[in-house]
Amino acid sequence: MGESTGTLIVNTGDGERRLSLAPYLDPDAAERAERDANAWIKSLREVPIDGRPLRDRFLFRLSYIDYNYDYSGSGWHIGAPKPLDASPVLGFPTYDSAKMITASFTVKF
Repeated sequence: MGESTGTLIVNTGDGERRLSLAPYLDPDAAERAERDANAWIKSLREVPIDGRPLRDRFLFRLSYIDYNYDYSGSGWHIGAPKPLDASPVLGFPTYDSAKMITASFTVKF
Protein backbone atom coordinates (compact mmCIF):
# COMPACT_ATOMS: atom_id res chain seq x y z
CA MET A 1 0.00 0.00 0.00
CA GLY A 2 1.36 3.44 -0.81
CA GLU A 3 2.26 5.74 2.13
CA SER A 4 -0.85 7.55 3.37
CA THR A 5 -2.12 8.55 -0.06
CA GLY A 6 -4.82 5.88 -0.35
CA THR A 7 -3.05 4.24 -3.28
CA LEU A 8 -2.54 0.51 -3.69
CA ILE A 9 0.55 -0.50 -5.65
CA VAL A 10 0.16 -3.82 -7.48
CA ASN A 11 3.08 -5.55 -9.17
CA THR A 12 1.90 -7.68 -12.09
CA GLY A 13 3.61 -9.44 -14.98
CA ASP A 14 3.02 -6.31 -17.08
CA GLY A 15 4.65 -4.04 -14.50
CA GLU A 16 3.53 -1.86 -11.63
CA ARG A 17 -0.05 -0.58 -11.37
CA ARG A 18 -1.28 2.12 -9.00
CA LEU A 19 -4.90 1.94 -7.90
CA SER A 20 -6.67 4.73 -6.07
CA LEU A 21 -8.63 3.47 -3.06
CA ALA A 22 -10.68 6.65 -2.68
CA PRO A 23 -13.82 5.18 -4.33
CA TYR A 24 -13.73 2.29 -1.84
CA LEU A 25 -13.07 4.36 1.29
CA ASP A 26 -16.42 6.18 1.47
CA PRO A 27 -17.36 6.33 5.22
CA ASP A 28 -21.05 5.62 4.53
CA ALA A 29 -20.17 2.56 2.45
CA ALA A 30 -17.81 1.31 5.17
CA GLU A 31 -20.53 1.69 7.79
CA ARG A 32 -23.05 -0.13 5.59
CA ALA A 33 -20.56 -2.94 4.97
CA GLU A 34 -19.92 -3.36 8.70
CA ARG A 35 -23.66 -3.33 9.48
CA ASP A 36 -24.38 -5.86 6.71
CA ALA A 37 -21.53 -8.12 7.86
CA ASN A 38 -22.83 -8.09 11.45
CA ALA A 39 -26.37 -8.85 10.25
CA TRP A 40 -25.08 -11.77 8.18
CA ILE A 41 -23.13 -13.20 11.13
CA LYS A 42 -26.17 -12.86 13.40
CA SER A 43 -28.35 -14.57 10.79
CA LEU A 44 -26.15 -17.67 11.09
CA ARG A 45 -27.62 -18.23 14.57
CA GLU A 46 -30.94 -19.19 13.02
CA VAL A 47 -29.62 -21.49 10.28
CA PRO A 48 -31.51 -24.78 10.76
CA ILE A 49 -29.49 -27.98 11.16
CA ASP A 50 -31.67 -31.09 11.44
CA GLY A 51 -34.62 -28.91 12.45
CA ARG A 52 -32.82 -26.98 15.23
CA PRO A 53 -31.21 -23.54 15.01
CA LEU A 54 -27.42 -23.50 14.96
CA ARG A 55 -27.21 -21.49 18.19
CA ASP A 56 -28.96 -24.29 20.10
CA ARG A 57 -26.01 -26.56 19.30
CA PHE A 58 -23.29 -24.47 20.96
CA LEU A 59 -22.66 -23.96 24.65
CA PHE A 60 -19.91 -21.84 26.17
CA ARG A 61 -19.25 -21.87 29.92
CA LEU A 62 -16.89 -19.74 31.95
CA SER A 63 -16.52 -20.21 35.69
CA TYR A 64 -14.40 -18.88 38.52
CA ILE A 65 -13.95 -20.39 41.98
CA ASP A 66 -12.11 -18.70 44.83
CA TYR A 67 -11.23 -21.09 47.67
CA ASN A 68 -10.43 -19.62 51.09
CA TYR A 69 -9.37 -22.29 53.55
CA ASP A 70 -9.49 -21.72 57.31
CA TYR A 71 -8.82 -25.33 58.27
CA SER A 72 -6.79 -28.13 56.76
CA GLY A 73 -7.84 -31.68 56.09
CA SER A 74 -11.56 -31.13 56.60
CA GLY A 75 -13.32 -34.46 56.20
CA TRP A 76 -10.11 -36.46 55.76
CA HIS A 77 -9.48 -39.71 57.63
CA ILE A 78 -6.25 -38.36 59.19
CA GLY A 79 -7.88 -36.67 62.14
CA ALA A 80 -9.64 -33.49 63.11
CA PRO A 81 -9.12 -30.38 61.01
CA LYS A 82 -6.41 -28.00 62.25
CA PRO A 83 -6.30 -24.22 61.87
CA LEU A 84 -3.94 -23.26 59.05
CA ASP A 85 -1.84 -21.11 61.35
CA ALA A 86 -0.87 -24.27 63.27
CA SER A 87 2.00 -26.61 62.29
CA PRO A 88 1.84 -28.11 58.78
CA VAL A 89 -0.38 -31.15 58.26
CA LEU A 90 1.51 -34.30 57.15
CA GLY A 91 4.76 -32.32 56.97
CA PHE A 92 3.89 -30.26 53.88
CA PRO A 93 2.53 -26.73 53.68
CA THR A 94 -1.19 -26.22 53.25
CA TYR A 95 -2.49 -23.44 51.05
CA ASP A 96 -4.84 -20.93 52.61
CA SER A 97 -6.40 -19.86 49.28
CA ALA A 98 -6.61 -20.99 45.68
CA LYS A 99 -8.27 -19.69 42.56
CA MET A 100 -9.53 -21.64 39.57
CA ILE A 101 -10.80 -20.36 36.21
CA THR A 102 -12.31 -22.81 33.74
CA ALA A 103 -13.76 -22.43 30.28
CA SER A 104 -15.48 -25.01 28.11
CA PHE A 105 -17.00 -24.99 24.64
CA THR A 106 -19.46 -27.71 23.68
CA VAL A 107 -20.87 -28.43 20.23
CA LYS A 108 -23.81 -30.81 19.88
CA PHE A 109 -24.44 -32.58 16.56
